[in-house]
Amino acid sequence: MIRPSREPYRIVNEPRGPQYRGLLREGARVSDRFLFVDIPEPFYREHDTSFGPAAKRLVEELAPHLISLTSDRSWPGTRLGEVHGVKSYARIYRYRLDAESLELLERATDHLFSWQPPLPLDLCLLRPDGEAWLTTIASEDTAYLRLAPEEVAPLMDRTGMDLQRYLRH
Repeated sequence: MIRPSREPYRIVNEPRGPQYRGLLREGARVSDRFLFVDIPEPFYREHDTSFGPAAKRLVEELAPHLISLTSDRSWPGTRLGEVHGVKSYARIYRYRLDAESLELLERATDHLFSWQPPLPLDLCLLRPDGEAWLTTIASEDTAYLRLAPEEVAPLMDRTGMDLQRYLRH
């Protein structure tokens, strides 16, 4: 399958409040899944977690929407390195994005870069073809969208967001 041509656009200012909710709603128009991450400390046991009470509550509320829970070293925007020769792994939670799960994401926080402890890490919205529509690297206050040319202006109009196209290398 040939993917449409989509370019990365950096989110210049962190979406908060209505702009954050608008971003999620726009994402739900083109995405059918989302993910976020738990990175326990190296040498973790099977049930260890970095999640605090807010993250654990969110995971419980989202349980009916869970597609998969896997361990991996990478997800959109991030690849874990080694710490003192120990390979760290993250738990990647993938969920269906529907009206109910969208409401839970909107209630969990009111701004994009809060997707880090005490919440789960790095919210990403995924298109049906598997490509990330929204990639968040919250610990670095970074997020970007992969958009087709015809998607840029309507998104900016509906959300009031300021986007900046990444330069290609």
